[in-house]
Amino acid sequence: MKSNNLMNFSFATLALGCLFMIFSVGLPAELLANSMGGARIDGILTLYYCPVLGLVGLGLSAYHKKFMLAFANLIIIFAFPIMWFVVELVNQTP
Repeated sequence: MKSNNLMNFSFATLALGCLFMIFSVGLPAELLANSMGGARIDGILTLYYCPVLGLVGLGLSAYHKKFMLAFANLIIIFAFPIMWFVVELVNQTP
């Protein structure tokens, strides 16, 4: 593959990871609860898919020395703890 195609693939993994994070917030929590043994869609997307996409994007962006893109992919890797922290902040009672 050409180098430019790999760079576009790194950006595509970042965009797909961001899209998964938006879906995990926007979709109903019980969407797959009955069909997947109680697994919720937000946990599946942010715990499994986002880190894999982030690692692939991080490797490709580090290869091309695009450090801002690597930092953004690093945030996608830690999507589950970030979302967990945000939910805890929102659900705090005063």
